[in-house]
Formats: sequence, structure tokens, C-alpha cells
Amino acid sequence: MNCAEFQELAAALALGALEAEERAACERHLAGEGPHAGCEEALGRARAVAARLPDALPPVRPGDQVWRAIEARLRLEGSETEAAAA
Repeated sequence: MNCAEFQELAAALALGALEAEERAACERHLAGEGPHAGCEEALGRARAVAARLPDALPPVRPGDQVWRAIEARLRLEGSETEAAAA
């Protein structure tokens, strides 16, 4: 992998959106001897943007159906735990 290829993938790397093979190639590239043509900087910018993404949208309260599904799942897991303990 060269620096241009790495920089193309920097945003996906920062978001954790790469396949394991691509992620490993990016990590090997960064660990390799330089000089790197802005790779660390590109990854730093991508990580800074990724860190701000949660604040980009207003919070939305999940609907009642979501809470019912969560409660049902918790009841199911609780009953499985009780059955295993018995």
C-alpha cells in the first residue's frame, strides 16, 4: 500500500468500517518506514471528524416499539439465565 492508497482509506479506517484485511494493510503501512506523505495527518483529520459525528444529529427518542423489543429481549435473556442456574 502506498500513501495515496492509505489516504483514500483513512476515513473508513477512522470509522472502523474496513474489512480486517484492509485494516491490517493500513496498520502495516503506518508502521512501515517513511517517509509518509501525510498519512498520519490524514488519519488524524479523519479521526477528528469521526469523533464529531455523534453531535451532528439531534438526539431522537426511540419509539415505544423499540422499548418493547428491548424489554422483551431482557425478559428472554433473564429467563434463559434463570433456567441455566436451575
